[in-house]
Amino acid sequence: MSVEHRVRVEPLPIWLDWKRLLGPGNWRCTPAGDGWIAAEAMLSALDAADLSARLRGVGIAGRALEVGVQPGLSRGLGAIKLVVPHQPSKVGLRAMQAFGWPAAQTMMTLDRLGNCVAASLPSTLYEAVRGGRIQRGEELLLVGTGAGLSLGGVILTF
Repeated sequence: MSVEHRVRVEPLPIWLDWKRLLGPGNWRCTPAGDGWIAAEAMLSALDAADLSARLRGVGIAGRALEVGVQPGLSRGLGAIKLVVPHQPSKVGLRAMQAFGWPAAQTMMTLDRLGNCVAASLPSTLYEAVRGGRIQRGEELLLVGTGAGLSLGGVILTF
């Protein structure tokens, strides 16, 4: 069974064939001002990730599309039990504190494992499971970072 997450895409111009752009899903549209709409649907984590990847960097009429998965995540974790971040450096981890995620809900391994580059997410997830920080059925957020100001994540149910 796949857990579904609320996905919101905006701004979309009214004239756009947005059903074709967004793909499958029971999309509900609401006005977003001056000829623009916002589309919202419940999608599986896989479909949400696919949509986000397809729309990355897409802009319409000079406005970048924003894809929000579980809006408000940057202001709190909701039902998410644990954040498992990519851990390139202390500076990078401090930058993620700007989201206000409690330290008690963030799995840290940089002090023990160092910068494992691409292996930091799976290694940190392994440490969280092994240490009992996450149990079956609980939601967690995997957060990756990239060069510049790139940040991406996925919410999954363990």
